[in-house]
Amino acid sequence: MSALAREADIVFGGIGYAADTSNLRALERRVGRFDVIVGQTWMFGAPGAGQYGAFVPRDLRDYPAPKVLNLLQVDPYAIPEYIYESCVRGADAVVSTVASPQYRIPDPCAATERESWFDPGLYMVRHPELIDERWLMLPHCAAEAEFVPHGAVSKRWDAIVPGIGYRFRKEARDHLASRREFSLASLDSPLQRFLYWATSDYRVQRHIDLSAWFHSRFRNRIAASRVGITCDGSVGYAIRKFFEIPAFGTLLVARFFPDMGALGFKDEENCFAVDDHSLGRLNEVLGFAKSDSREAVRILNAGQEMIRERHSATVRARQFLVLLEALCLGKLSGTRWRDGQQIILASDVTVAL
Repeated sequence: MSALAREADIVFGGIGYAADTSNLRALERRVGRFDVIVGQTWMFGAPGAGQYGAFVPRDLRDYPAPKVLNLLQVDPYAIPEYIYESCVRGADAVVSTVASPQYRIPDPCAATERESWFDPGLYMVRHPELIDERWLMLPHCAAEAEFVPHGAVSKRWDAIVPGIGYRFRKEARDHLASRREFSLASLDSPLQRFLYWATSDYRVQRHIDLSAWFHSRFRNRIAASRVGITCDGSVGYAIRKFFEIPAFGTLLVARFFPDMGALGFKDEENCFAVDDHSLGRLNEVLGFAKSDSREAVRILNAGQEMIRERHSATVRARQFLVLLEALCLGKLSGTRWRDGQQIILASDVTVAL
């Protein structure tokens, strides 16, 4: 990222927990003025209670550089009101993998009907209008090392449904399990559940990092399946599995989020779309994938190439830097997505990346 920043002629800081304006003034004497500051939820509020109730001892609000709030690893709809008021409201821009004016929560009532555990009373769910033009969506992406070349892994199973905590995925898994002609891979072994717990619990992570092992098993099991089945997040957004499954060399079949085409996903061109009422289509799609026909291979490869060309980590990093440049110049008015390309809405020009 630092090399890309130099290429873009931007100086930006990833600031530590205890940083305040005086710290940044001191750093200026060594590296020059900061063009932009990128920080997480507790960085831009007034001194006081911060994330997880920890006390925030400093104040960055009077530092003159634009402040970008990094929510790339946060579910924005789970943000409570006090975090929004103390941290989000004061940011000049907010980057998120799932939220922007183009991709606001479509229907909280529908989400409640789909998943019994979904809480429609969440603050940001009740106030989607707070996701304004400051919110810049940088969707999930795949690193170059994650891509699995076609033919590199033998296809041992016909399908896999990773993560069955969602009703749609469980119903898809149960439907396929009832069909004897299809083999179904699983990621629900005791070892995989242990690795998931170990890589998601900070108390374990601080002592041992098992994430490489977990992700290797996750990637290899999906890559060894002809078809990967998933669905949108509870409120209708694109989770990372939409990008991982094609990158791993597996055909993506999913209940999609609204406006799927804007991110480059096209039914029967580079993936297959199903919904709650068309699970029977899975039989047709799996039979098609098992045929290894020229058309099946074409759609499979098209899905992987779309992710490589539009949603690789390198592409995403460059898009982020263009956003920062426009913000520093005071020209950034928002973003949109169209056909897998990010559209920069600037005060004097519209740029497609």
